Amino acid sequence: MIALYPLYRLQQVDTRILQLQNKLSASDGSAELEKKVRVRESKRQTLEKQLHANRISLKDAELQLATVEARVREIQKKLYSGNTRNPKELASFNKELALLGTQKGELEERVLQLMDEVEQKI
Repeated sequence: MIALYPLYRLQQVDTRILQLQNKLSASDGSAELEKKVRVRESKRQTLEKQLHANRISLKDAELQLATVEARVREIQKKLYSGNTRNPKELASFNKELALLGTQKGELEERVLQLMDEVEQKI
């Protein structure tokens, strides 16, 4: 899914850069304006890199969460299917479910945190 708002913001920044460059070329050697343009361009590039890194981290956390959820469903299916009758195996499944529940909670918290970070950088 393409996020349109970041593209819109990027277009605004590019338009502002173009305006400043035009102003710079029209002015009589304004080195300070050129410096501001370079500083803002540098900031924009840094923010884009951070946003990209956060999006990658978010996608990774979402994939990990999906993997944990799939494993939980798999174990629950084994537990409640009636095919497993060994008490040790059932206890092992319950123990693993508890661990996966903890891991799932941590991953959900991480996903929410990364979503918030991405939202703030947009």
